[in-house]
Amino acid sequence: GDASNASKSNPAITNPADDVSPRLVKKYKNMLKIGISIAAVQQIAHVESNLQPADVLRVCGIEEEGDVAEEPQYAISKTAIAPAATKDPMRKYKAMVKSGVPVGAVQQTALRDGMNPEVIIKELGIAKDDDDDDDKENSKPSHFTPVGDKFIEVTADTDLSKVVTRMAQTVQRAAGNRGRSFQYTKTSASVTKATIRVDMETLYNALGALQGVQWAIDQYNATTDMKGTWDEAKAKRQAYAEIATTLGIALPSTMRAQAGIAGLVDLIDHIKIVYKEQLDAIHANCQERGLCDFDSLAFLYTPGSRVLAKHAGGGGVDMICQVVWNRYEQGRTIMGQESRYFQVCFQFIVAVSGEHFAISEVVEGIQSFDGTRSISTLNFVPLMAFPSAEQDSLVEQYRRRGEMYNRVATGKPTYMNYDKSSFFIKSGGGGLRQTNSNGSSAAAAMATGGRIMVDTQGAYDYGHSIGCGYETMVTAIKHKYKEYKLHMRTAKKNQDSSGAGSGMAASTSGGGGGGSIGASSGMALLEAIPQDCMDLVWPSVMGFSFTSKAWGDVLVDSLSEIKFQDDIFDRLVLPLSRKRIIKALIKNGNTDFQDVIQGKGEGSVFLLYGPPGVGKTLTAEAVCEVLHKPLYSVSL
Repeated sequence: GDASNASKSNPAITNPADDVSPRLVKKYKNMLKIGISIAAVQQIAHVESNLQPADVLRVCGIEEEGDVAEEPQYAISKTAIAPAATKDPMRKYKAMVKSGVPVGAVQQTALRDGMNPEVIIKELGIAKDDDDDDDKENSKPSHFTPVGDKFIEVTADTDLSKVVTRMAQTVQRAAGNRGRSFQYTKTSASVTKATIRVDMETLYNALGALQGVQWAIDQYNATTDMKGTWDEAKAKRQAYAEIATTLGIALPSTMRAQAGIAGLVDLIDHIKIVYKEQLDAIHANCQERGLCDFDSLAFLYTPGSRVLAKHAGGGGVDMICQVVWNRYEQGRTIMGQESRYFQVCFQFIVAVSGEHFAISEVVEGIQSFDGTRSISTLNFVPLMAFPSAEQDSLVEQYRRRGEMYNRVATGKPTYMNYDKSSFFIKSGGGGLRQTNSNGSSAAAAMATGGRIMVDTQGAYDYGHSIGCGYETMVTAIKHKYKEYKLHMRTAKKNQDSSGAGSGMAASTSGGGGGGSIGASSGMALLEAIPQDCMDLVWPSVMGFSFTSKAWGDVLVDSLSEIKFQDDIFDRLVLPLSRKRIIKALIKNGNTDFQDVIQGKGEGSVFLLYGPPGVGKTLTAEAVCEVLHKPLYSVSL
């Protein structure tokens, strides 16, 4: 009541709906026209223009919410399969342009999808409108105040201020620099509302990190209309949920509600406008000449884009990773000299057990350097550096790898064939004695192909882990496995203490709300790899080679189905009567037999005797071929 009386007595207080620009009104109407729900439009309008739901209806000329068809209530299925990709890949970008999304934002989305932004714009038949840039440059941000081109001021205790403060502290790691990166001020003597002043150089160095936060928000919001699995939704929401929890930002309370940090997109755009000349020069140098300098790295590693990680799985074995965030860190050395350091975080998918995949992250650091380098010489080469046709070819190649990885890395052990030069023996470990752990045996194993039982869970149970590949990434996988074991122990403890329900269900669900899926408690695990992440898998799996009689890592690209010689038994030189007896026994043997001692005497045992060369070993090999089972030979 006090607020309403104040507004009546003070004519200067106006309704935000009266000041909304015609351009935004047109955008909201177009969004409704292409089928976006009224609730989603109201959410966006509230973030952008501080409009209330009723104001959105009024400015869009809608008298009642019933005038717009509401979408059915959303619920994530635990078994639903993610929808297949649309036949028209341009449909998404056409809808964005039609709804009034700026061309620059369309290009940014295309880049995150692994597409060439320039090609997309060309296919749409539009050019970037300079008027949009003029509008941005002339528009006044509502959530922060520029102070010339050197600083901005953000109202304290807002979500945006929490993000900006954290980024300023992270970029300016040296204690002596923190004081100049941001400071608190009072707006006036009579107003207790404080602001935070941040210098633009610090924000420019944190641009990639700010974009990373916005990308995490986009990933979160992509699940509000997704008909995917529960695990997939939780994995996509996890990144922003952890950010929000760390910074004390409230998560959406319902499944359909979208996340957002008011003013973050405007701040990112403002930074790009202030540093437009530098960014344009970087763009030209990278795109036209294929060169980069130290200041170009943030442009190359845009959050959400994909990179080719060279030699990630060992010499000559590449893979694709996705950029999560990047930032420049600046401070002073112990000698008092200014220093800069670039960090970028990548993510990829790896199996952490025989049942689950997890998203693993690795942070790569690059020390400041002078001059320029060829982009192709970087350890992580952005896909945007490749021609468009080659980009498509690379993504398709690694998607095929991902489909094989998705099939064999989890689930029951899989009996496969592998090519030569693709198996790497593990040196020692728990469980079976590794008799072939010396260098000469390892070299011999590399020189030959053979058959392998791919068994991720078995390898972990015997004390092994991924050990072949880029050391930093291998270490990240080992840390992820330790996190998984801790998560499972906690889940089991919770299950035992509660005495009811599933521990995993308790740890991955939170009671059904939208925020519960995004809660940072627990670990985001996947039973199957999402279709849009199929190209982000680790290039090797663990298994036991029957050729080398050892555990090791085998390259996924070398795996293939075994072509069993089903006619080998017919070619075995034995009396026909004996062959019939053997075949009948192996085809109809009782595998459920239990000896007096449990676990002993299961299966069938044959004793083959005779002088060398009469076919004892060949008979055993032929039996295994008929049964499509592995043969493990032991020499005494």
